[in-house]
Amino acid sequence: MKTIEIYLGILLPLVSIPLALFEIWLEENRKTGPWGKTYFKDAWWGKKFCGNNPISRFLIRTVSGHDYIERYHIVMFFIVIPAWFAAIYFAFWFCSNQTGWSLTIFPIFGTKTFAPLFFLAIGVGNMVAEDFLYFAIQSVTGRLFGWGKADALWRFLHGDHAWTTDWLPKVCGYTIPRSYLIGSAVVAIMLFIEHGLANRF
Repeated sequence: MKTIEIYLGILLPLVSIPLALFEIWLEENRKTGPWGKTYFKDAWWGKKFCGNNPISRFLIRTVSGHDYIERYHIVMFFIVIPAWFAAIYFAFWFCSNQTGWSLTIFPIFGTKTFAPLFFLAIGVGNMVAEDFLYFAIQSVTGRLFGWGKADALWRFLHGDHAWTTDWLPKVCGYTIPRSYLIGSAVVAIMLFIEHGLANRF
């Protein structure tokens, strides 16, 4: 299998789909409020933190897209998601290590990868994929099971989501967050570099 097939067809969905489903579950069971402005019923999870220096403000803006970050985001982005990534990473490394591969260069489904950069690309891609799947999945589950908002994707693609503040110009009435374009470009560059490194060593 090619690297891009493994990335888009297996590993990115393996990370993004469970997280998107978890986010939908949170919206239904642990949050309240109007569309795009929901907040945690439990104030502990919803406590907001603002950066007190340029570096922390930049990191907060990168993770949340806002000038603050909630305690929930800290737990998810700095504990839960890294732990899930580490589990997948070392599972593949453990399997490949049986045949003498190193911690950084090892095959995934038969394709040699420079694993640190490959998994970092999955992390960046997840920020786009999980966010989009959150709207796409609940548009289906909302229609079929009443779980989530049935018109979530339609409203999102029309720029109707207060949490998202930086949109691309609309084309035929549709738009996406600017971060989707930037994130996709970064992933493409990272995978290009990763491919070169994997074939060099």
